[in-house]
Amino acid sequence: MKVRVTQTFRDKDNYNLVYKVGEEREFGKSRAQHLISMGLVEPISIAQEPSEELFPTDGKRKRGRKSSK
Repeated sequence: MKVRVTQTFRDKDNYNLVYKVGEEREFGKSRAQHLISMGLVEPISIAQEPSEELFPTDGKRKRGRKSSK
């Protein structure tokens, strides 16, 4: 999930890494939600799930040309 930093903070695993206000960063969904709940970042965009129209769930795949009888 892409987020924008709203308050300067340090990375929880690498204390030398500082996220500064205004930076745009990519985090995993759960980490981003945790940072949002603490008020350190705000969401920019949420990755969209693949559309069911593009990936049919009926399991049938059409291949080749129609045969004419």
